[in-house]
This record gives sequence, structure tokens and C-alpha cells, in this order.
Amino acid sequence: MLDGGGSEAYGTTISSYVWTGAPDPDDVATPALLGLPLGVYEFTLVVTDSEAHAGAPDTVTIFVKRPSDINGDQAFNAVDVQLVINAALGLDIGGLDADVDGNADVNAVDVQTVTNAALGVG
Repeated sequence: MLDGGGSEAYGTTISSYVWTGAPDPDDVATPALLGLPLGVYEFTLVVTDSEAHAGAPDTVTIFVKRPSDINGDQAFNAVDVQLVINAALGLDIGGLDADVDGNADVNAVDVQTVTNAALGVG
């Protein structure tokens, strides 16, 4: 989900949110983006206030990758397993996201998920 809800219109109110990108999101504060295929996506938001003043564009880049593909090489392998183990142990993995289950904690569940993917097990 994109989130423009933190936008502010000083002394006025926000009258519109205009998102651009592919796919083109709905022009609302927080448009949903569901089912994006693997890839890199760029979206830009321009907010206009009730006095027709447009704010500066704000752009965000979204990377959609396989959940267990920690290093983004489009393969599940021992490198991904080692990265998630290192992250679970608290070691630095260079800013990569090893939180496969999205619970804000890299733990045994993430390690098992990545290991299963590398082994080709459901």
C-alpha cells in the first residue's frame, strides 16, 4: 500500500492526491497495490491543497521480490539461507531484508522458510 496520509497542507486542507506510476494507483491518500509481479516500481505523489497549490512531487521506489530471495538474485539457494541465519544471529547483512514472514523479527520461522525454498520444499 502506498501512503500519502502524512501529507500536510499548511493553513488549508488537502483537496486532492494524484499518484502516477505503472500500474496507475487510485488518486486517494492510501491506494492499495495488490498482486504486483516481481519487479521494481516507481510511484510519484503530488498533493494539491484547497487553494489549488500543488506540493512538490514525492517519489517512492518499491522492490517486489520473492519472499525468500534475500539477496535478490532470483534464486533460492545457500546464500539466502546463510544471510537469514546471519540476520537471526544479529549479524549485519548489509541492509538486506531477511524478515520473510513480516513480523519485524528475523527468527527460526524465517530461517526455516528460506531453507525450505532453497530445498524446493513447500
